[in-house]
Amino acid sequence: MRWTEVGRALLRNINVFRLVPRLLELQEENAELRRSNLELQEKLQKARRQAGTRLSPRGYRYQDGDETPICATCFETKQLPVTLTPPQPWHGGVRRVCPVCGRIYWDEPPKPAPSTSVRQGRRRR
Repeated sequence: MRWTEVGRALLRNINVFRLVPRLLELQEENAELRRSNLELQEKLQKARRQAGTRLSPRGYRYQDGDETPICATCFETKQLPVTLTPPQPWHGGVRRVCPVCGRIYWDEPPKPAPSTSVRQGRRRR
């Protein structure tokens, strides 16, 4: 074995030894982030249980003890219990709107617009 080959092997080993402490640091950081993530997930589950919501047959979500529906989208994505607007007549239906995200909930779907039949004449030949 030549000295140059021995020297290269030693340099490779030295580089590996330099990386080992950094690898250990990253493993510790990863473990800490996993613990933190688990704690946050537990807090989130607890907050959702404390929010005490129920789902109606119509698909609205209500907080316990309240008869005004809240936006399911805002509650599930941002954990915000945003109250929907009162029912509004709209194009023959009845809707409610979330003032935060703008999602529309229908109590009664809108009725289709009456078709306007256009009388087509005969083509001239």
